[in-house]
Amino acid sequence: MGLLMSVEVSIFINNRIEPTPNNISNLMTKLNALGEYEYLPNIINVQNIDLSSGKVNTVSNVAFSTISNSSRITCTDDRIDCIINFDHSKQPNLKESLSFCQTVLSTIVETFRIYGNRLAINIRQLSNRLPENIFDSKLGASMVSVFKFYQENQLSDWSTNANSRIDIKINDMLEKTNVNTKLQAGMDHSDNSKIVICHLDINTLAENKGYRFSSSDILPFIEGTTPYIEQILNEFVVLDNE
Repeated sequence: MGLLMSVEVSIFINNRIEPTPNNISNLMTKLNALGEYEYLPNIINVQNIDLSSGKVNTVSNVAFSTISNSSRITCTDDRIDCIINFDHSKQPNLKESLSFCQTVLSTIVETFRIYGNRLAINIRQLSNRLPENIFDSKLGASMVSVFKFYQENQLSDWSTNANSRIDIKINDMLEKTNVNTKLQAGMDHSDNSKIVICHLDINTLAENKGYRFSSSDILPFIEGTTPYIEQILNEFVVLDNE
């Protein structure tokens, strides 16, 4: 069967969490108290170019990760991400994973009284191994262009990308939201077999600049988008097994 690779929930912000010992210690205590993972602190250094002076400035940001890298949390100047990674030995309950990411983001946002202007969910899933001739599987054949040339010649790369905009009710706000699904050819390096990577990216529109999302809006966003996530991933799995 296919493999769920990762789940990521993000809030886009304009607040900087200074990597002070007090902030790091306070956050690590709260995150580890959630009981799901044991996080260790990290510092991420990012280089920014000051166009007016031409100087390169190094900015330090707060981050946390588990020893096995099964989960990571990053707090940069413009976003906070909670990421959970999976392997063959531990396939998760999707709703529980999204719920945990929501709890993490809400904890950080509440601690520092942060508001965001965008919310996003990213999920990556792998297909089963494809046959050498991708036309021998329904999923592989569905990826191929209708042009006869590509049906008669071996493909070196292929992908599809689809996006729709839907309305999601987040508390008292009706938010226009992108539902973007990308299918892309990939390789299982353990045996060099062909696979398909399904990347689902659901996000509120970048055009809306208002910093209006608080901690209480993250859960409704996840609850409002979960039915679409499940529908797309279930259809991907069905297609993958035909």
